[in-house]
Amino acid sequence: MVAADLPGAVVLADDFGDGLDAGAAEYLAALLRRKSGQAWLGTRRPEVVRAFEATEGCGRGVMGAEGVLASR
Repeated sequence: MVAADLPGAVVLADDFGDGLDAGAAEYLAALLRRKSGQAWLGTRRPEVVRAFEATEGCGRGVMGAEGVLASR
């Protein structure tokens, strides 16, 4: 999490939010979105998706994930 705050940091994660409760998954996704230069998160959790704006991108089938989100 500390490295995500570096200028221009790019965060990549697959199956983001697995093993977390709903609130923690959404909170951590929102924190990564806000603090990193870019956040690319593969997830099956709708809570993670809610942390992003619809215009920030969402795909299906990339790396086998249900959704891939990118910010900035």
